[in-house]
This record gives sequence, structure tokens and C-alpha cells, in this order.
Amino acid sequence: MNRLYFLSAVVFFLFIAGEAGAQFVGPGVQINANSVKAILQNPVDDTPVTLRGRITKRLSHEKYMFNDGTGEIRVDIDADHFMPGMVFTPETLVEIFGEVDKDPLWPAEIDVKMIQIVAETARTPVAVTVQGTTVKSILDHPVDDAMVNLSGNIVKHIGKDKYLFDDGTAQIRVEIDDKYFPAGVVIKPQTVVNISGKLDRDFHRLPEIDVKSVVKVVTEKPLPKRGFSEN
Repeated sequence: MNRLYFLSAVVFFLFIAGEAGAQFVGPGVQINANSVKAILQNPVDDTPVTLRGRITKRLSHEKYMFNDGTGEIRVDIDADHFMPGMVFTPETLVEIFGEVDKDPLWPAEIDVKMIQIVAETARTPVAVTVQGTTVKSILDHPVDDAMVNLSGNIVKHIGKDKYLFDDGTAQIRVEIDDKYFPAGVVIKPQTVVNISGKLDRDFHRLPEIDVKSVVKVVTEKPLPKRGFSEN
């Protein structure tokens, strides 16, 4: 009986720890992370951030220093997050998208999911198109490697890291690695999520989205009539 009680206590503790690790980001939650200074003053692990500034130094493999004019912070950028052919210097203005990585033993840093060069005169992205705000507009005019931000439902798992996403205007296949799902958060077909990523257009198959960020939205909406209907 004591052994059974002990095992039950362990399972309960692990469940609570997993729930505590989940963090909601969306309407109703104030996120003050629009500058390096704000992030360093109050770093919150896994907070989504978008920053504009310059990569001033390479520290080591995939580690760089980033400065936005308010302060400096270390950033982690995987090689596959750089756009093909991207070349930049410490003077190049860039925009980074990612999450705060806070470790009790180390200063906060940014885990970068996407980076783009910005034209300083027009303050608009260079060589990277920000795609339309609906699946239909993306499918009508697909641009390879274009950045996309969409709100809708992940209605079906179709194999390994492949899912079907529906925003009410159309459906598109998305590829989402497990690490990009919010920790400890259950995503159901009726759960509204915001996804960000790059469009992957191959002339031998339909366009799909390589997703780098999934954020659960607080409200849930009914699935589109053509959508996945399982609970």
C-alpha cells in the first residue's frame, strides 16, 4: 500500500510540474518584451519576442550578440534559420523572431526561430515577402520562403510532423516539429492557435508551411464546416 501511495504521489507531482511549465500567451496577457532592456529587466521563459537591431558579434557556434539600441543580449540562431544566401555584417539591420530562454544559472537569451534583413530606409523586409493573412490568399499566390502568420485550427494529424491547418478560408498542410508546440498545453481540433513560419513551395506538390511557432489563443471557436470533427 505504501509503494502504491508513493507511485501515485510521484505521478501527481509530475503532472503538476508539467502544468506549471505551460504558459499561456495571448489576449488578456500583458507581455512587455519589445526591447532588449525590457527582456533583461523581467525575463519570462518562453515569451515570444520580435526585436529589431543588429548582430554585433559571433560568440561561438550558433551563439551571437544582438543589440537593439537599448541593450545587448545573447541569441541562439540555428544555421537552418538563416535565409538561403543571407549575408550580413554588424552594420546590417535585422529583425528576429523567437522566444526568451531563461536559465537560473545563465543570463537570459533569445532562441531565434526566424531572422530577416530589414531595409533601413523603408523599414521593410528585404527579399522576404510577408504573405497574406489567410490560407486562401497564400494558396492563390504562393511565394517560396515568404513569412506567414495565421490564426485558425490544427484540424488533423496526417503523419509524423505533418498536420492540416484550417483558418476558415481554406486548408493547408503544415509541418510542425514537436519542440514548437507550447510545453504542457493540449492542442485540440477546436483550439484556436496562431502559427508563424515560412512558406515551402515545391512545384512537385502543393505549398505547405514550415511552422516555427505555435501559440494557443485563449478563446476557442467552432470548426469550419469542412473541418476535422473529432473531439
